[in-house]
Amino acid sequence: MKKFLLLSAVSFFVGLNATNAQVDQVNTSGRNASAGGRTQNGMADAMNERIYGSYFEAKYMPKPPIYPYGQDSLHRYFYNHFEGFEHVLTKTIDKGDTAKYIRVYFQYVIDKNGTPFDGKFLRVAGTPYAKGDNAKTIKYFNEDKEILNKQVKNLVSKMGFWKPGLHNNVPVDAIVEDYFQFWVGINPPAH
Repeated sequence: MKKFLLLSAVSFFVGLNATNAQVDQVNTSGRNASAGGRTQNGMADAMNERIYGSYFEAKYMPKPPIYPYGQDSLHRYFYNHFEGFEHVLTKTIDKGDTAKYIRVYFQYVIDKNGTPFDGKFLRVAGTPYAKGDNAKTIKYFNEDKEILNKQVKNLVSKMGFWKPGLHNNVPVDAIVEDYFQFWVGINPPAH
């Protein structure tokens, strides 16, 4: 019986030391971590840092970031401020890709204060339908990724503030994936 108690006590202390080492590692590797010191509630702080110090995907959040002026206004902003519009349109017509919708996909981060940053171009795709997720990537835009990425960064840097996304009613950084589309052809199909 004494051996069992001694073994239990040793394994408890070894487990406790391993847990404290993990807390120290999380606290010192996090984005907003202090100088590595433990607080009174170290494990809870470590978990909060792990959860709230990371990016959430807006499409999976119950309360994603919201553009304060509405979706229509946001898409008008994209059309008016995307400097690569003419480039995408000209290249699409030159390659003979007409009678379809062209979509420019990109992502950006809305931080916990509502500031947009870190715009990234993802792809250009085409689809015959105005709605739906079946757009196929247009490969000849791969050579223009650097140019389009620069234009998306510029687009996002000029965007106004948002209402930040919430996780458990706490403002968090969220990655937003978005696109805008336009019709290339004579008459778009009636829906």
